Amino acid sequence: MGIDMRCRPPLPEFRAYFDIPRITWHGRRTGALEVSPAFVAGSMSMFIDEMDEAGIELAVVQGRNSPAVFMGKQFNAAFIPNELLAELQDSHGGRFVCQAGIDVSNTAHNAVAEVERCVKSLGLRGIFVEPGRALQAPPDDPRMFPVYEKCL
Repeated sequence: MGIDMRCRPPLPEFRAYFDIPRITWHGRRTGALEVSPAFVAGSMSMFIDEMDEAGIELAVVQGRNSPAVFMGKQFNAAFIPNELLAELQDSHGGRFVCQAGIDVSNTAHNAVAEVERCVKSLGLRGIFVEPGRALQAPPDDPRMFPVYEKCL
């Protein structure tokens, strides 16, 4: 079974942040010959076909709730509603497992409360955090501990 562990589906919210020039640049750095035609077209049906052709049976999708931050250069805000991820996970015959985007800076939401809501109410299967971006700190920064404790 092929599993895509860092899937970026061609939904408008993903395409707004991972625009074509950005995703092309990232792809070239990692050896991709082209950007997914489904991503360029914004077509989920084409995307499912691409998954099938590549032998990908399951795709893990990371959410994002990241305020803008300056870290040597400006990184734009990226907000993908966790509700959208729950809808994606519940559709397409179980092909997607989605992780809630958690803003550990507590700017977009209360991180601990959002973890609980996303797992218990929305049914998301995990969380995605960016402490290096949100807190400009490593993952073992004590400000992360309440989120980790909630996950336990």
